[in-house]
Amino acid sequence: KMKNLIIVILLTFISVNALAQINVVSMNKPLGFLNPALQNYEMEKGVISVSGLINPFVQDENSMNYLAVAEFKLNDDFRLGVNGTKVENRLSSYSAYKFYASYRLEMDAGNYLIIGGDVGTYSDLVKTNEFNKVLSPNKFVLQDSIASGIDLGLGIAYSYSGFTLGMGFSKLNKPEVIDFPRGIWEEDSNGNFNLQDTTVVSTEVSGKYGLQSNINILYEWEANENLKLSHSLQFGNPDFGGVDYVGFQNIAEINQRHSLGLGVFHNGNTGFIASAGLGITENIKIEATAFFIEEFNWDSSLEEYVTEGYKPMLEFNARFEF
Repeated sequence: KMKNLIIVILLTFISVNALAQINVVSMNKPLGFLNPALQNYEMEKGVISVSGLINPFVQDENSMNYLAVAEFKLNDDFRLGVNGTKVENRLSSYSAYKFYASYRLEMDAGNYLIIGGDVGTYSDLVKTNEFNKVLSPNKFVLQDSIASGIDLGLGIAYSYSGFTLGMGFSKLNKPEVIDFPRGIWEEDSNGNFNLQDTTVVSTEVSGKYGLQSNINILYEWEANENLKLSHSLQFGNPDFGGVDYVGFQNIAEINQRHSLGLGVFHNGNTGFIASAGLGITENIKIEATAFFIEEFNWDSSLEEYVTEGYKPMLEFNARFEF
């Protein structure tokens, strides 16, 4: 029936959210986790950034997610970095740990081409409780499944006078993955599609993991000696069928210490971003960011998702430059 089809489409949007959650972080930090070519070329020797993300106002609260990044300057043009991340929601739990590097080439005065690469391990758990609620009737209870492997990535960026355009790719080696469960639909004599059963994917699917990509457009400029403005536009997994994530964030840095930010994003549903940062010194900074996301929960009596309104997901970040 059309209602059930709409419900499954909504579940697919939630699935897209699950895949795109690593994007839902403030852009006021080192961005090598998105693209290894987007490393910080203004630092003196290195930078360490640690973020914790919590979602305490939703019905299905998960444990704290995190993103940790450390980058080091070897010389004016060569950078090394490591990062670790954990992203969990009602549909999946993903973690990854990577080593990456970038090198910039000066083409003309002030024009740079930056090339980066990364390699690491990942673990991807599909949590099927939500699918058991929605994809019914099913003849069995779906079990959690997990895939893990090596992830190879590549990044490229162009930088000139505060403007940066970067493209980053991961899963280039097409590692194995556990796919999301899917419904089996049959068309009746009236042309209606009815859910008959649910597939179970309990084994790894070789080469099924599609190429993951990010496009980042960044611009920084100084309004005056006490105020620097930065604008960040990001596209997650763009292709001819659309885009998984679009985010736009504006950040004002005051006296090289404090910051205020506003933004908007769309990852299946539209959300809003507000951030504030405090510089303890010019090299030690803390920041809090709220991502206002519309919360949907499954109503078993109505057999549909019901919105609970916008709820803030919170990110707390600490950065140390040395």
